[in-house]
Amino acid sequence: MNREKKVPLYSYTAAFILIISMVISSVIIHNNEFILPEIAAMAIAMWAYRDPNWLRDPLKNCLAPTMTSAVGFTINQILQMVHVYRH
Repeated sequence: MNREKKVPLYSYTAAFILIISMVISSVIIHNNEFILPEIAAMAIAMWAYRDPNWLRDPLKNCLAPTMTSAVGFTINQILQMVHVYRH
């Protein structure tokens, strides 16, 4: 079997598992904030499609959306806590 044909299958599988794990985490914790579309897009672009533009500097491509997602998640959690505290 040609090894080059296996690589995309593994890549798609890894991206799919990452996306499904976000959904499962969201369901278990009852919080849809765990589904991060930025991370899903990166997984598809870098692992499945292997877009050269995304692969030039993968660390920066991963850190920037991850950090902004974390900041957004934290802000949403704080705002929810303030809203619950006021009511």
